[in-house]
Amino acid sequence: MKKENSIEFFKFKLEVSEKINKLINFCERLDILLQEVLSLMINLVNAEGGVVLLLEKENKEFAIAASRFEIRKEVVNKKIKIMPNQIRIEKILVTEQPMMNNNFINGESQTVESDDYFIKNVITIPLLKKNGVFGIIEIYNKKTELKGFFEEDFSLICSLMDKIAVIIEKSFLFDRSEKKVEELKKLFKATEIVYSSLDLRVVLNTIMSLAMQLLNAEATSVLIIDEEQEELSFIAAPGEKEKNLEKIHLRKGEGIAGWVAENGKIVLVSDVSREPRFAKRIDEISGFKTKSILCIPLKVGNKIVGVIEAINKKKKSHFTADDIRLCSSLAKQSAMAIEKAKLYKDMEDLFLSTIKSIAEAIDAKDPYTRGHCERIRKYTVLIANNLGLSEKEKRNVEIAALLHDVGKIGVPETVLKKEGRLTEKEWEKIKKHPEIGAQILNSIKQLKEVIPYIRHHQEKFDGTGYPDGLKGREIPLASRIIAVVDSFDAMTSERPYRQNIFSDEMALKEIEIKAGSQFDPRCVQAFFSVYHRELKGIMKKR
Repeated sequence: MKKENSIEFFKFKLEVSEKINKLINFCERLDILLQEVLSLMINLVNAEGGVVLLLEKENKEFAIAASRFEIRKEVVNKKIKIMPNQIRIEKILVTEQPMMNNNFINGESQTVESDDYFIKNVITIPLLKKNGVFGIIEIYNKKTELKGFFEEDFSLICSLMDKIAVIIEKSFLFDRSEKKVEELKKLFKATEIVYSSLDLRVVLNTIMSLAMQLLNAEATSVLIIDEEQEELSFIAAPGEKEKNLEKIHLRKGEGIAGWVAENGKIVLVSDVSREPRFAKRIDEISGFKTKSILCIPLKVGNKIVGVIEAINKKKKSHFTADDIRLCSSLAKQSAMAIEKAKLYKDMEDLFLSTIKSIAEAIDAKDPYTRGHCERIRKYTVLIANNLGLSEKEKRNVEIAALLHDVGKIGVPETVLKKEGRLTEKEWEKIKKHPEIGAQILNSIKQLKEVIPYIRHHQEKFDGTGYPDGLKGREIPLASRIIAVVDSFDAMTSERPYRQNIFSDEMALKEIEIKAGSQFDPRCVQAFFSVYHRELKGIMKKR
C-alpha cells in the first residue's frame, strides 16, 4: 500500500498542517518565516537543502530570500547565486505548475553554483497569487536515496503549497506595510527637521542621513547652484568624506549632477563606468568609489536650485522606482529647506542693512568716530570665528558691534564733539550711553538677545566698569569681545579729547597690560591672534 493511502500518512499530513498553521505567528518577520518554511519543507522530504526565491518586479529577476543546507552548509550558503535564463525557472513562470526532476545534470540551468556542491535531484514549486508567480521554493537532493525524491514527497509538498503561499504572501504584504510605515515616519521626520532649524547645512545633512537609511545607499549628498558662478557645490554629504567634497565645484552640465541641474530630469545609472556623463574627478578628490547613482533635481517652483544624489545601493542591488519615489519626496523637503533658508537670509540681510544704516547715523553724529562701528563689526566677527562661536552667536555679536554706541544718540553733541578733556559731569553723560542704548532697543523683539551685550560693553573684567560693575564671566562674552576691539580702535583713531594717536604696537601693548583687569585675557589672546593673522597693516584708521 502506498504511504499516501495509509492512516499514518494522513496523521503525518495533519501534523504538518498544524506546524504550518503555527508559522502564521511569524508573519510579522518575513525573513524568519521564510527560513522556517524552508526548514519544514526540507525536513518533510528528508532533503539536503533548499532555497526560497522571491521575484523582484523592478528587474524581473528572482533573488534568494532564504537558504538552508544540511551538508557542507558553510561552503554552499556562501556561494549561492541565481543563474539567468534557467530553463526550468522560465517553464515554471509559463506553466505555474510544480516540477520534480530526479535526473538533474549538475551545471545545466542550475540555481546553486558551487564547486563543492552538486545537485542530483530537485523539487521546484511556484508560489502563486492572483496575478501569477511571486516566488519559488526549490528543495535539493533526497538523503540516502540514490534514485531521488519519491512521488509521495512531491505530492506532500504540492498539497501544502497553497497554504504556504498564502502565509508567505500575507507576511510579505505585512513586511511591505511595515516598511511603508517606516518610510512615512522618516518622511514626516524630514518635514519636522525643515522647520526645526535655520541652519541649512544641519537640516540638509540630517535629511541626507535619513535618505541613506530609506534608500539603503552608501552615500547621499546635496549640491546647490551658485547662479553668479554658474556652478554647483556640495552643501551636505553626511559622513567622513564631507570635508573633501566641500572642495569640489561642478560647472553646470559637468558630470551627472551638472547634467541634471541643467536639464531638470531624473537620472538613474546602474553602472557609472559605462556612463559618459560621469565626472571621474569627483571620486579622485573625495576618495569614494561610485558604482551606481540616482540623481534628482531640486526645484522651487519651476526653478532648479540644486540636485540630490544617492550613491551605491547596498547589498549589490540596484536603485528602483520605489527609490526614485522616496528620493523625490526627500528632494521636495530639501528644496523647501533651501527656499526657507533663502527667505530667512533675505530677511536677515534686510535687517542687517537696517542696522548698518542706524550705525552710520550714529557715526554721522560724531565725525571723529565715522566708520568706527563698521570696523568694530569686522573685528568682532573675526574674533567670534577664532573663539568658535555658533552661527547664531556670531550674528548676535555682529549686530551688537554695529549698535554698541547707539546710546550716543542721547548724549549732547557738544559733549561728543568737545575738544580737550571732559569735565567729570560731561564724562558721566558719556558713561550713560550703554544704558541709553539698551533702553532705545528694548522694544525691538528681534534684538532681545543682543541688548545685554550693548548694555555691558563698557564693563571691566575686574568689576570696575559701568553701568553695573559686572565682573569676569558675569559680563556677556560678546560684551567682553567688543570691549577689546572698541578700546583698540579708540586708541588708534583720532579723538577730540586726545592729541596723540596710538600706533598699533602701542595700543596692543596697552591691551596686553590690561588683560585680566580691564579685559578678558581669553578675548585679548583671540584678538592678538586675529590681528597678526588677518588685520595687521590693513586696518583703516582716522
